[in-house]
Amino acid sequence: MSIFACPVYSINVKIFPKSAFVEKFSRAYLEFYGVSDTDASYEARIFLNNPKAEIALGYNLHKGYVGSFRVFGHAGCSGDVGHCHVQAKRAYDTRAKTGANPLYKRVEVTRAIKKLASKSSAINVTIVPYITGGSERCDYEKSLSFDQIKLITV
Repeated sequence: MSIFACPVYSINVKIFPKSAFVEKFSRAYLEFYGVSDTDASYEARIFLNNPKAEIALGYNLHKGYVGSFRVFGHAGCSGDVGHCHVQAKRAYDTRAKTGANPLYKRVEVTRAIKKLASKSSAINVTIVPYITGGSERCDYEKSLSFDQIKLITV
């Protein structure tokens, strides 16, 4: 597998105060809504309480790594004008959506949240994209994008 040269960056996305999750829970998840797949393919590595996380840390649990999700990107838009824009679905239209459709990703983080909940007043989430494929049409610095992130405890 070849790794494409691109700028190294991370997104320090969210700080959840301790009041954002219940005292006792059996499972915890980070949920990502509106994840874009229009640019490069990547693995989104998730770190907790390490705002300086970088790709060189790999999967080091002691540096805050808690999991990842992968996106198979479209390598930039190469269709007609508007081809890659999200199409709104009309009422009673049973056809499949076309074009770019936002993704939903969920990462289980129970063990890490339980550990941090006992000793931290807040939980900081940092996401580092590891680009695995793309083309000259890609905007590598915008490959990792999403609309919302939630911490779910049950």
